[in-house]
Amino acid sequence: MRARDMHLSDYGIQPEDEKRLRHICRNLTADEAELLRQAAKAASYGLVDEVIRSLTEPRAGYYQQAKRKYIPVTKDDFYAHQRRTLAKFYDLLRMAGRWKE
Repeated sequence: MRARDMHLSDYGIQPEDEKRLRHICRNLTADEAELLRQAAKAASYGLVDEVIRSLTEPRAGYYQQAKRKYIPVTKDDFYAHQRRTLAKFYDLLRMAGRWKE
């Protein structure tokens, strides 16, 4: 399956975990911010700052960022990178023991 067609559930993330994960992204500690940067580098090299901004800041999606800066991918690909980053971040949080079930 192409990355742009995958949902977070395809990465093994349940809907209730997705809400919690997005909440964590908006309220990062320093350690979590480093894990998110690692996940973004692994999942979307070349779009690291844009993907992190879209996850951590309100109203910083593809179109809002594209108004300020050229983004070299389509909207569908951008959000595929975002979902892949979230999936890797979820895995890193679990490996670091920061995700409590």
